[in-house]
Amino acid sequence: MQFGILLVLTLSILTKQEVINWSDSATQEVYFNGKYYEFEILKDGVNNLRHMLYDLNHDRLYYIYFLYNSDPTTRAAYIDTMNNNIVQILEIENPRMVAKDYKNDFVFMGTKNGIYRLCNEGNATKLGVNDNIVALYVKGVLYYVNVKKEAFQYANGDVDKVPELITYDVDSLIVDGHEDKFFLSYRRLHKTRVSKKRKTVIVPFERHIVRSMSVDVHGDVYVCAMDGIFVYDRLLKGLRKVSELTNIEALTFNRRNEPIISYADKIIKLKEKPTLELLLEYRTL
Repeated sequence: MQFGILLVLTLSILTKQEVINWSDSATQEVYFNGKYYEFEILKDGVNNLRHMLYDLNHDRLYYIYFLYNSDPTTRAAYIDTMNNNIVQILEIENPRMVAKDYKNDFVFMGTKNGIYRLCNEGNATKLGVNDNIVALYVKGVLYYVNVKKEAFQYANGDVDKVPELITYDVDSLIVDGHEDKFFLSYRRLHKTRVSKKRKTVIVPFERHIVRSMSVDVHGDVYVCAMDGIFVYDRLLKGLRKVSELTNIEALTFNRRNEPIISYADKIIKLKEKPTLELLLEYRTL
């Protein structure tokens, strides 16, 4: 297995205008949110990756993938991006989603049998949630969605339904840096907004079919849709397209806010290309 090398095989990704092929590492680049990036494979041969999360505290890239003809059917692992070592997490069976509690430095994993807390040493503790978990997120409290598409919040041992989402079928839920909730309902994006009368209003974005959502280091929400990658722009009060990349199953960001994507059976970091100014400065050192 090769790590930390530029992608040298041909990678075809659909864009709005054409199919772009990268077969030369010197010319592989993609435009993402106003910058150009090169491809760098972090892991290949990943079978049907389900979810991915970058732990900013420890520079670990957690990912969950499927196993063929096996019980358990899914497994979690992480890549230590400082040395490219891969660690399999065998303590938790059938994980589906991973979330980070930065305040307490815990990693949570949702499974068919509930939620587990994973400390930095690798020990797993089951929380008092006995449910079939399909989505998970931590921001202040722990939010989770069960297989019945019900959204809950867990805090101090108490479980309650998320009040503003009681009437919705929820696929997944995240919270941005402004404490606004974004959720998917049948793969369509929705956002909660507090009106001038202090009432919660649900704003739908029905145009795009969304595969997954993510939050970058600035707290901005990104969605991987069938027709590209979008960011929620607070000035526009809507989605702004940042990339033509499609067929992206998961997206996360490292501490430099470089995107990390899953495409086919590969986990790929978009490594920012040096600008002309930086290159000139480097050559004069």
